Amino acid sequence: MPSIAKPLLPAALLLLALAAHAQTPYTGGLLVARGTLTDPNFSESVVLLIRHNDNGTVGVIINRPTWVEPGQVSPELKDVHGDSGRVFFGGPVAPTRLVVLVSEPLPDEIDDLRVLDGVHVSSSADFLLDGDVNVDNESHLRMYAGHAAWAPGQLAAEIAEGDWNVVPGSSELVFSREPLELWRDLDSPSSGLIAGRAPEQR
Repeated sequence: MPSIAKPLLPAALLLLALAAHAQTPYTGGLLVARGTLTDPNFSESVVLLIRHNDNGTVGVIINRPTWVEPGQVSPELKDVHGDSGRVFFGGPVAPTRLVVLVSEPLPDEIDDLRVLDGVHVSSSADFLLDGDVNVDNESHLRMYAGHAAWAPGQLAAEIAEGDWNVVPGSSELVFSREPLELWRDLDSPSSGLIAGRAPEQR
């Protein structure tokens, strides 16, 4: 019935346009690997974008905990406070350098950058040497060995090819108590999460 099909076409195009816009990466968003992504560095990964601008994109994989200790990554951190602080695999770039995500309230000594509400990032791990910083509390602080990086336009191309979905980030997801279940939860259609638009710039 042509009289019905014609009004539906603009609506369908609008939905496609909105979906494409929603898949734009942004600082504080999460990349969820599609099941078709076979790169072993990123297969079934969830990546928090800690910086996205015209110069490129930087993120950390947040769902790959290890039992590596901080001192095994950075020898100067062999005496950090805590008995069970572990390091997550953050990505294939600079694997011997720690990136730290911290929730609020922040340690006084930290040199940080806000990623989203309740999540701050520091590329300097020196503050971990303070005896008052408890690295055992993974609901407040997580350490990542290495990070992920994309050149300008590279990530947008990968999203267009269907390698990633973009969903809104939150402190609850970043500091999930079940990081090994995070990819499955976010990849599931029943998760209720859809591609998220970038928040208004502050």
